[in-house]
Amino acid sequence: MLTVPVRTHRLRWLGIAIVASLGFAQAPMGANSAEIRDDPTWSDVQEAQGDEEATRSEIARIELALSSAQDAAAEASSAAVSAAAAATTARQQATAAEATASALTAQSEEAANAFAETSDVVGAVVASRMRAESTAPLSVQLLTSTDPDALLKNLGLLDRLRASWSSQAQSARSSADFATALKEQATAAETARIERADAAETTAAEAQAAADEEQRAVTDVQQRADTMYAQLAALRNTTAELERAYQLSLAVAAQSPSTPPNNEDSSGSAGPPTTPNTPATPSTPTPDIPTYGVTVDPEGAKAYARGALGSYGWGDDQFGCLVSLWNRESGWRADALNPSSGAYGIPQAWPGDKMSAAGADWRTNGNTQINWGLAYIRDRYGTPCAAWGHSESTGWY
Repeated sequence: MLTVPVRTHRLRWLGIAIVASLGFAQAPMGANSAEIRDDPTWSDVQEAQGDEEATRSEIARIELALSSAQDAAAEASSAAVSAAAAATTARQQATAAEATASALTAQSEEAANAFAETSDVVGAVVASRMRAESTAPLSVQLLTSTDPDALLKNLGLLDRLRASWSSQAQSARSSADFATALKEQATAAETARIERADAAETTAAEAQAAADEEQRAVTDVQQRADTMYAQLAALRNTTAELERAYQLSLAVAAQSPSTPPNNEDSSGSAGPPTTPNTPATPSTPTPDIPTYGVTVDPEGAKAYARGALGSYGWGDDQFGCLVSLWNRESGWRADALNPSSGAYGIPQAWPGDKMSAAGADWRTNGNTQINWGLAYIRDRYGTPCAAWGHSESTGWY
């Protein structure tokens, strides 16, 4: 697990208040109501150009607005992560309850059939006994019989019937008790199954609603961020992509340094750092499991990461280390969630909303997660193989 202590908000620019004539943009439906919009305009940018002090102030203002927008979307995304986790738990509980109910129902039916068979045997024993005693009382038969030897044989048979009757009757009582107990358990399990199924349906609907709310917030913030990166590029005479990368590197550097995990479920061993070969591809999960908007494509994620290595100055020799590292952490699944720590995504950022520095769509977009993860690796370890070596020796990175 990638271990980064709890999220600290990026530094806010404490500049001079913006004049009232600039006004505030109205937040769209679904945006964080606590967020106060003060997005810079292109007119502000144009007025600041050519004046060094005004340019610095405008850059700080844009960075503040960008950070605020990212935080607003991160709140919605974190809520969506929690809702999806609750839905996953409820679905697993419903599946387990269904299996339990099915097993107990089958056992109850088997017990009922066994009781019916035992009842048939008891009935046959009773019928035989009745036939043996139907002619006359045994004392009369003994005194009046013309064939005492045959009668004694019959009496021996009757004794055996009585013993069989006692045994079969006891077996029937046990079968009846067992069948009754199993039926009660099966009924209770069926009730639990229905409750779990209802809970799974409810939490799934809540998770989808949270994902829809998040999507509205993310779409809004992405549009605003695109404008602000372009504004920063205009003020610094660079490009929007360079500004994205620069702002990401600043944000990652400002985030708290990594520390060893407090729990015992981290992966890895205490062996020395190694440079591994690319391991086998993790198995693909069942496609009908909902992801609530997350694009889960491990092979596509690996291809994207491989193509991004060069932008960090790394060669293809680093790719095997990266594959091994994130195979261990998440299997390269964009929706991977550690239920113990809350670490999320392909790089297992903890908490997941740290990845909002790379983009508002960090919950759903594996590429955004990879961008953050690579920036994190470069800032903390220098290269993927150094990060993998640390993970091998400590169990975390």
